[in-house]
Amino acid sequence: MKFLENLADRVLPAVFWLCIMLAFDSLFASVLTIISALAHEIGHIFFATLAKRGDISLPRGTLFGLKIDTGRLLSYEEEAITALGGPLVNLLIFATL
Repeated sequence: MKFLENLADRVLPAVFWLCIMLAFDSLFASVLTIISALAHEIGHIFFATLAKRGDISLPRGTLFGLKIDTGRLLSYEEEAITALGGPLVNLLIFATL
């Protein structure tokens, strides 16, 4: 039962935002948005792993984004690196286009 609760926590927010996007935008724009958002979140996870130099839990989806459990509080420097990781990935993708 715990697995189903965790699955619902991770999947339902994504389904909600996917329905909203498809209702108000074209399929092409929705796919680009999803790819951009995934790259953004992967950037946060990648830089959080670099900053913490340890294990990071699987992200949990919320209506406002993903939550990542690091197992401890991050220092200001680690938090800044993690926070800037997502936008940095988006800027790098934009620069290569």
